[in-house]
Amino acid sequence: MPGGIYSFGAGVLVGSVVDSAGVRQSYRFGTLQGIDLTIEATQKELFGELQSAVDTARGTAKYTATAKVGKIQGDMLAMLYFNETAVTGHDRLIPAETGTPSTNTYTALNAGTPWKDLGVRSAVNGQRYKRVASAPTAGQYSVVEATAVYTFAAGDANAVTVIVTYVYRASGGQRFVINNQQMGLAPVFEAYLSQARFTKSMLLHMNAGISTKLGMPTKLDDYQIFDFGVSFFGDATDKIGDFNFSDID
Repeated sequence: MPGGIYSFGAGVLVGSVVDSAGVRQSYRFGTLQGIDLTIEATQKELFGELQSAVDTARGTAKYTATAKVGKIQGDMLAMLYFNETAVTGHDRLIPAETGTPSTNTYTALNAGTPWKDLGVRSAVNGQRYKRVASAPTAGQYSVVEATAVYTFAAGDANAVTVIVTYVYRASGGQRFVINNQQMGLAPVFEAYLSQARFTKSMLLHMNAGISTKLGMPTKLDDYQIFDFGVSFFGDATDKIGDFNFSDID
């Protein structure tokens, strides 16, 4: 095989950051779809009385990348983008739980603290029910969020079967609060982009970067692909990073 390296596929991308305890945490960007890495500099030209420039020089330079990621982790978003710390537990939305009230009441299948009602519809005719504080009449309901118990009017024919929507705190998983932080704060992390084919490889290591964009588009009949934008800059030693190649030819 001739000298040089062929690159095929999306590659491997790893972000590495030091947490608040001084311990390095590293995250692999899962199910990577591709990375758009751009190194772009401005060009300054010197003109005199002639049409063409007599000299040209490179000005400011930008190192940016956008990774398209199919699989995401909660603590990765917390550490690499939001500058937050993830904790155990997660809030889960139940969009359409069908239930049959007994003696005018229905208890949701899931409870937790916090627990919040997000609406009720009739499974009989699709009617949206109006929430009231107490003593509901036909077409209305009340709910005690501390116990996740719904109450409907006696004799309401459309409440024979209902569809409830709510959110509750479940065990396991991860969650983090997005705080309104001081302007200028952002986690600084290293990035490693590797490409390999056969016995040859290429590695680009960027010393310092901050996340500039997080896109989370959804599509009908398709997977969600996250857009993770990064801007790189020089570290404390004025180094941007390093390129590494297994082949010297």
